[in-house]
Amino acid sequence: MTEPEADAFTIRRPGQMQSAPHGPTRHWYGLPILITDGVAYILLATAVTDEKSRPFTVTLSLPAYALGGPITHAANGNWGRSGLSLLLRAGLPFAGLLVGSGGCGRGSGDCAESLATMAIVGMGVASMIDVAALSWKSVEPPRAASLQPSLVVSRDVTWIGASGRF
Repeated sequence: MTEPEADAFTIRRPGQMQSAPHGPTRHWYGLPILITDGVAYILLATAVTDEKSRPFTVTLSLPAYALGGPITHAANGNWGRSGLSLLLRAGLPFAGLLVGSGGCGRGSGDCAESLATMAIVGMGVASMIDVAALSWKSVEPPRAASLQPSLVVSRDVTWIGASGRF
């Protein structure tokens, strides 16, 4: 039996509170980001392999990749992380393009392949950072409810009551 379960069955004296978990807990909300990134990567792979669908799939994949993370962060109230996610998702593929352009002009193959590979590596790194490091929020544990019965008996009055916190 875990400590909270054992604490639920503990007999307490009147006025003694049930112990609550200390401090906020961390909650991961990265699943929607993983899903939108997965859809974006599948659409991008389709664009690479199927030339006929390229205009349609690229038009869907790039906004899904660029906005899936920032929208999820904003929906969870993390506006700063939303902006950081957008910067990562735009900046790291661009940095990949710059690194990939270093391989161009040396006469050793296709420059477009080097650029695309490094941009996709930048996209993957941005996605991993977003999901692993940015997709967390602090959640305050719920306050425990309590009920305190009381009984006052004297010569003049008998009083029965209860107080609680909900």
